[in-house]
Amino acid sequence: MQSLHEHNERSQQAKILSMLARGAAVALISDAGMPLISDPGGDLVKAAIVAEHTIIPVPGPSAAVTALIASGLTASEFMFVGFLPPKQGARLKKLQQLAAVQVTLLLYAPPHSLAAILADAASVLDGARECVVAREMTKMHEEFFRGTLHAAAEEFESRPAKGEVTLVIAGADPVDTSQDANSALRSLMESGMPPSQAVAQVVRDFSVKRNSTYQLAMEIKAEM
Repeated sequence: MQSLHEHNERSQQAKILSMLARGAAVALISDAGMPLISDPGGDLVKAAIVAEHTIIPVPGPSAAVTALIASGLTASEFMFVGFLPPKQGARLKKLQQLAAVQVTLLLYAPPHSLAAILADAASVLDGARECVVAREMTKMHEEFFRGTLHAAAEEFESRPAKGEVTLVIAGADPVDTSQDANSALRSLMESGMPPSQAVAQVVRDFSVKRNSTYQLAMEIKAEM
């Protein structure tokens, strides 16, 4: 067995490729979930492919998917985010980018930063959004904390987390833009824009259905 981590992956790569070239069978395993998923090994796999070695994936545990199926949150669609940036400024910026995502979010969190991550998520994503903090899954001290982001932030501020942590967060609620679209359509037509052009602009700007928007345009035209 040989150690492979983020600090020695490049130096170990030549040695492992040499072993493969001599006909050895090499297995890349992980003691913290699935290899390559927020885990080292990506550069090695790419190099082995370039060298035309056969890559055989073997299904194994994935903390993100394991947490998802036990969370009780929507599992039909999800986004794997991995680790958020460690510095708060960059982390808040990343959370802003995720705020409108309407599918379940899967994140990994260092235990020492969990309370800060939950507090930032509560402030940016909405503290009332449902979440699950999955800790030490499949191990002796396995825990699933279920509640809102605000409740989770308070919970883990009062008792620091230990071990491997996966965070599952419900997606954003769909934004109802129909009223804004209707108001925009009426304003455009009252300003003199032809109905066909007004409909085309509103459909483009608000991502609403063309047929219903056109029908509303005809009703507005009849009123004018």
